[in-house]
Amino acid sequence: MVVLEPIMKLDVNVPDEFYGGVNSDLNARRAAITETHPRGKWWVVTALVPLAKMFDYADRLRSLSQGRASSAMQPHSYAPAPEDVQRGFYSGDVA
Repeated sequence: MVVLEPIMKLDVNVPDEFYGGVNSDLNARRAAITETHPRGKWWVVTALVPLAKMFDYADRLRSLSQGRASSAMQPHSYAPAPEDVQRGFYSGDVA
């Protein structure tokens, strides 16, 4: 058996000066960035990211961009959860 986790498609619009911090934060959340392109002085970032890593994202994005960035998220797919999550699930540590 394999435990699956929901994967979300995330679209982020971020000003140039905050792109680096937002990109680093996405990488820390195990995001797979699928597309990045400029739109004037803004960047549009599309990524696939586990839902479990997104619960505080709106607040973090607001903090990283001084309230200027925006994001939208929608369900995309399911993928096998990481080994540590699966071990916790089978041992009863994860509800």
